[in-house]
Amino acid sequence: MPAMPRRLAVATLLLAGCSAAEPETMPASCFSDAEVYARALQAAPDAVRLPDGTAISTCVELASQPADLQNLGAGATRAADQLGRRADEDPRAALELGYLVGAVQRGADRTNGTQLELAFRIGRAAGALGMPPPQIARALERGIADGERTG
Repeated sequence: MPAMPRRLAVATLLLAGCSAAEPETMPASCFSDAEVYARALQAAPDAVRLPDGTAISTCVELASQPADLQNLGAGATRAADQLGRRADEDPRAALELGYLVGAVQRGADRTNGTQLELAFRIGRAAGALGMPPPQIARALERGIADGERTG
């Protein structure tokens, strides 16, 4: 390879390496247990934030490593399951579950698709309600819309 094209190739590689942004690190609050998620979801239908101010959708979006996704999913999935057990009779629990479903979907929609399995698992808790009474269905739908909007 002649000297000039080789220098150009090396310079191009160096510039490409310098411009590559480091992936953003997941905030520690994303790895919270179900109780932390449940407490945060009590703010729904207003914007729900984890104790350090992180949105649930941000946690999902940043969970690019399998271990991060698994650790995030542990707390969020347990919270969804706990809310799902109460949501068929409790409109408040249905609203909070819906918000969690919407927020996780919002985060997953901003990714390459890896996080969609978590969105599916969280959504399954809402799907387990089957055909809920109208009041529960409305609360769940409102929660999902609010979670997709501000989650």
